[in-house]
Amino acid sequence: MKDLVLITGCSSGIGEAAVKQLSLSGYSVIAGVRKQSDFAKIQKISCTPIILDVTNPEHIRSAVKLVRSLLKEGQKLSLINNAGIAIAGPIEGVSMSDWRKQFDVNFFGLVELTRELCADIRKTKGTIINIGSVSGLVTLPFLGPYAATKYALEAFSDALRRETYGFGMNVCLIEPGPIKTPIWEKGFSNKNETEINLSDEVREVYKKKYKKFFKMAQKSAIDAIEVNRVVEVILSILTSKKPRPRYLIASTSSKLGVHLARYIPDKWLDGLIG
Repeated sequence: MKDLVLITGCSSGIGEAAVKQLSLSGYSVIAGVRKQSDFAKIQKISCTPIILDVTNPEHIRSAVKLVRSLLKEGQKLSLINNAGIAIAGPIEGVSMSDWRKQFDVNFFGLVELTRELCADIRKTKGTIINIGSVSGLVTLPFLGPYAATKYALEAFSDALRRETYGFGMNVCLIEPGPIKTPIWEKGFSNKNETEINLSDEVREVYKKKYKKFFKMAQKSAIDAIEVNRVVEVILSILTSKKPRPRYLIASTSSKLGVHLARYIPDKWLDGLIG
């Protein structure tokens, strides 16, 4: 009997692709989406859709109730924490409400949902897959809010994996580099809004660097790897008896950059990135 899998953030990108592939592979999939319009779209796939905004405690309670009602005896329960957003901007210019929004979606909502389902996953010897990022390994300028949540997810995944060691469940972290998903398109669409909200002083100080950053980010999006690469790794984790703790998915150049960043002095790295 294949796993029952709950996936968050299924309206597009990695989440939507994972729902399609896991459903085709025989898994029972509960697909969480935030908006009613996305619910109608995901409903066309062979899955159980649910409105799930991970920042809404009532939505989380409803999702947990649905999971427990569908979980069959002898079936493993797995959770794929995929929901996320990317907020970009200079640290002194990003509002505190945007900082909180970034953490609420990418981290605190994930933590709450995982806590609520952890016992069920542990008892069924299932798997938790957290979708992190290379931004949790190397921080680029103007991605401070996003990277901070991904660094937090690294620590969360390590702690949970070590606390549950020997219980028969798996905790895995996928660290994608630039992937062809709408998360960056949505981030780019917020560029003008972010700039409008900056003070005149901050806008003047950072405008040249900020412009270069968005050009670089847009190029990275064009050269990004296909989302199916991530879905293939998700499937391999769910079917493996001993999956690895971490899976770095990136182009050769991105992987080289990550490994280089771990070994060269910080001042050198600051100069290269800056």
